[in-house]
Parts: sequence; structure tokens; C-alpha cells
Amino acid sequence: MMNCSQLGNIGLTCRQVAPNVLFVETPLALAFDGQAIGFYVQELSEGILRLSDNADTLFTAMTHNINVERKVRKLDNLATASGITLADTGELCTTCTPETLSFYVGRMIEAADRIGVYLQGEKPKQVSRFDKQVMAIIEPVFKKKLKRNYEVIGASGHQLKFPFFLDVATPKYIATISCDENGNPHWASVYQTVGKMLDIKNAGHAGKRIVIMEDGDADSIAQAETLLAEASNVQVLKAPSALIELLAA
Repeated sequence: MMNCSQLGNIGLTCRQVAPNVLFVETPLALAFDGQAIGFYVQELSEGILRLSDNADTLFTAMTHNINVERKVRKLDNLATASGITLADTGELCTTCTPETLSFYVGRMIEAADRIGVYLQGEKPKQVSRFDKQVMAIIEPVFKKKLKRNYEVIGASGHQLKFPFFLDVATPKYIATISCDENGNPHWASVYQTVGKMLDIKNAGHAGKRIVIMEDGDADSIAQAETLLAEASNVQVLKAPSALIELLAA
């Protein structure tokens, strides 16, 4: 019967969970969750071992509302780069011999860690206070025509995500920019939005590009409007009726 002593001194936590099945836990954690990276080692037959995470990595990602199905090709590439298979079931797995066990233990850890870091960037962000305010205004009017977290490919080849998209006769790509406690727009969002809007403009996508800004310090808002005006229509949110009129045009 296989036991933990067969792993040798590899600095990991090991426990027997069934005859010929061990669970190995590492001190590393998945970036998107904080759960320790771990996997099973099963003796299939004499001289053949199977390592598997039992699909726990991707299952945990799904509990964070990360859409792993849309990222299968990328995840498969990350696993393959570490010498590990991503099965159709979502399981990270491989087989090896007792002599090569320590090598493939390292590869399993590497694959799970790489995937964890990648999926951290895919974790849905909480809806901001200002986005909630905008949604409360426009959702009752446009209903099913309003799409959330809409993705499109820009001229650069990058995937661009917009918090709102109106699927109407003249489509509208909508970005939002909120202000800090002093009434100044978040400048990182301003510059990021300028780049995003220029990218979609250069891609030649039909429709209008609209930026909804939170009202704040007049001088700062005016500066941000000037930067954004080259690639989009800018609407400072003061009266909900004015916003609805712009989006309905």
C-alpha cells in the first residue's frame, strides 16, 4: 500500500486518504482564493502513479463566478506549458513513475499556480457605486437591450470590456468614470478609457462611444472631458433625463 513515506522529504504536507491514495498540500495558495494548492497521488499499478487535483482548482474558480468555460484554451495552454494535462472534466492531471514523482509534483504545483494567477485577473470585479447609480437610471428604460460587461476586440487585437452596451439600431459602447472623495475623476480610469475608446474607434466598430462621468470638481471634470472628447461623447451625470436622451438618440 502506498504511503506518505514514499514521497520522501519534499517539504510538503501529506496525508493518507484511502488505500494507495495520498493527498499532498503545498504552502502556496491559489491567487484568486487563498486556498492552498493541493492534489492527490494515486498508485494505479506497480510503478505507475497518477497525480490529480480532482478539478478542485477550476471548481474553486467557479465558486468565485469566474467563467472558466470561456477560458479553456488559455487554461489548457498554461497547463501544457507546465507538462500537465487539463482534462475535459476540468481536472489537472498527469501520470509518472515513483522515480519521476518529485519532478511531476513540481509541475503540478507550477500549473496550478500559473492558472491561479491568470484567473485572478478574470475574477469579476464588484459593481462600483457609480455603476450601480448609472444602472438604476438606464436599466428600467432599455431593459433587455442593455448588456453588462460587454466584450469586443479592438484594433490592437486586445479584448476590451465595457460596463454597459446598448444593443440598439445605433449600438452604444458605454464606459463610466467616477470621482474620488474630493470630486476629482479617477485619472487612471480616464487614461485607460481614452485608450480603450481609441482602440475601438480604430477598429471601425459601428456605433457610438459614450463616457458617463460622475459630477465633481468643475476644473478637473473639464480637463477629463477634454482628454476623452477625441474618441467619445462625454456626458457628466447631472440630470438622469439628459442621460436617457443621449442614449436614446
